Amino acid sequence: TLANFNLDIPTPELSPLALSDISHPRTTYMLSKIYGEAMCIHSGLPYVIFRPHNFYGPRMGMSHLIPEQLKKIFLASEGDFIDVYSLEHSRTFCYIDDAIQMIEFLMSSNKVLNDTFNLGWSFPEYKIKDIINICHSNQDKSVYLREVLDINASPLRRAPKMDKLFDMKKFKQTHLEQGVKLTREWYEKNYFCTLK
Repeated sequence: TLANFNLDIPTPELSPLALSDISHPRTTYMLSKIYGEAMCIHSGLPYVIFRPHNFYGPRMGMSHLIPEQLKKIFLASEGDFIDVYSLEHSRTFCYIDDAIQMIEFLMSSNKVLNDTFNLGWSFPEYKIKDIINICHSNQDKSVYLREVLDINASPLRRAPKMDKLFDMKKFKQTHLEQGVKLTREWYEKNYFCTLK
């Protein structure tokens, strides 16, 4: 969508949906989400569409920025180089407990039928390099970051506009430093310990 329209950021739910050229690496991922929404809307069945934005926390697998960086620093030795992508790109992040509260509220509300909602936080935006520094803080080793080419062509910025949900209810935000700490503790106890 960002490649085809000059979208506002934070991005509202009513922003136009569009695909990049078919050669774009993320086209199938985006297309599956658009098709999923279209099927819900045109099915004739009642629906509520959630659009998650950069959730993180325990049990999320390793193919995401925060657990991936936590794993890299856990496995690194003193003085190692760690490959990173898109250091100047920025994102907002939402700890999974915050997201669950939003989902529970929407699922129990009688005012959201046949509607679409962003889930996440509009701010603060963090540059990827700041996220990585937070992931690497409170570790007993020094490592060096080595920026490599971003092969996924990810957008420079990503943040959801949250007014639609937050006009209905206010939620308490888990600070990123606290969320990363909780995430690291879970992975160290339940997964990283099996890697060495």
